Amino acid sequence: MMNTKIRTTHLERSAVVYLRQSTQIQVELNRESTQRQYARF
Repeated sequence: MMNTKIRTTHLERSAVVYLRQSTQIQVELNRESTQRQYARF
């Protein structure tokens, strides 16, 4: 069953995806930031 908010025009649009990769050091030094980011889900 398709969500009624998703229209054909939405599905026809192109999308841009941006990925940012953190280094291992950045991950280790920013654990609090990571916890805040994933706490929303």
